[in-house]
Amino acid sequence: MTASRHRLAEHFGHVANDMTDVAERYRFNRLCPYNGDLPSCTWQKAVSPLGICSMYHGGEPEIVCPKRFRQDWIVAVDAASFFFPPGTKWSSLTEVALSDPIGNSAETFDLVLVAYDGFGATLDFGVLEMQEAYHTLVSRDELLPKLPKAPICPVQDQFSESRKRLNQRLLTKGVVVHRLKKKLALAIDKRFFSALPNMAKVPKEGADLAWLIYELIPQKKGGHVFRYQQRKVREVYTRFEQVLSVLTQ
Repeated sequence: MTASRHRLAEHFGHVANDMTDVAERYRFNRLCPYNGDLPSCTWQKAVSPLGICSMYHGGEPEIVCPKRFRQDWIVAVDAASFFFPPGTKWSSLTEVALSDPIGNSAETFDLVLVAYDGFGATLDFGVLEMQEAYHTLVSRDELLPKLPKAPICPVQDQFSESRKRLNQRLLTKGVVVHRLKKKLALAIDKRFFSALPNMAKVPKEGADLAWLIYELIPQKKGGHVFRYQQRKVREVYTRFEQVLSVLTQ
């Protein structure tokens, strides 16, 4: 597939031009291979979701759905290596709700990793958030009937995302994690990360915020792309307060 026909890279977990029975079953039933806790896609809406996992940006696929980062749960293992010492036993919980002092829901974290000892007692925890690229959509009625062959597709806007969604995530969820004196990891696509301002880097041992940067690598068969495999590009270690200051200014 090339980016010239349309900008849609993955649709309901499959390459957009994959017309195999498996891919068609995922599209027909609106299934998500990355959701984990639910079989159905909930991208944009639970009812009649668009099912867009990634889109072409500069000729390469860019992740536009946060659940897309869950492929093979590589992201959880990478986050655990930042949160805990080597050899630590840990488990994870998705969509963890945090209540305020009077019992009202305050925030919901994408993934919480919990370290425990040999008796099952909790030793520590860290929070992983998955930050997709921002996109604006054309009319839903105009887009849906033509997928996946339409030339009309969502358009990414990294600047708006960095100013709005990422800032909001850090100002709400990030501040909570920071006040609890716990570590925060952010999974992010490499193209989105490259659009962010420069941030002062620190050694891993002195960081409380790690950027886990990923890309999607094409897997080919017979000269054609049949799937995309998520791969970590690198990790960047920072301090939360310094990052918050840079991004909000």
